[in-house]
Amino acid sequence: MRRFWNCVWLFLNDAIFGYTLGTFVLYNRHFLAQYLTSSILPSADAFVASGLAWLDSWPAGLKLNTELSAFFHLVFLQISELFAQGVHASARMGIFSVVLGVFGAVGCWSVALMLALCMDAVTILTLNISVSYRIAAAILRFQWSALYLLFTLFRGAHLLEWKSSWNAHLSLYRQAAERPQAARRQLGVRH
Repeated sequence: MRRFWNCVWLFLNDAIFGYTLGTFVLYNRHFLAQYLTSSILPSADAFVASGLAWLDSWPAGLKLNTELSAFFHLVFLQISELFAQGVHASARMGIFSVVLGVFGAVGCWSVALMLALCMDAVTILTLNISVSYRIAAAILRFQWSALYLLFTLFRGAHLLEWKSSWNAHLSLYRQAAERPQAARRQLGVRH
């Protein structure tokens, strides 16, 4: 019976905190939307741009080579700027206050639902980073497959020559251990 009341207590806490937080968000959604568009989004855009600039710079950045690093920097920066323009355009239309109103209404039922919606919103707002990661992973996968293809292409001829010459030398050394005079003649060693 005690476990039942513990579960009831947890559900009531979730509902009470959800109602409190949901009501706060619902009544202050216009102020929160303005704060989100004026403070948080520009600083997040600047953070992504400075991170990309750091990856392109010397000495601490990721340096494959200068041209490839500059290419990745420009492509990912362009993706980030396009996404930021779309987010700022939707913010000017007032979508953030509507979304925060939905969060507040859902939060009146449960704080867990509101947190789940917030995590989904963060995932959508960081979609540019996910797209950049997918592009980088696809390029890396292509480069690995091309490198493997080149390795298997050139491995065949050179590896066979190397193995056969290595086996020949091993057999000569084995013969030298068994019959020293005959092996010396084959190796060209004079006594």
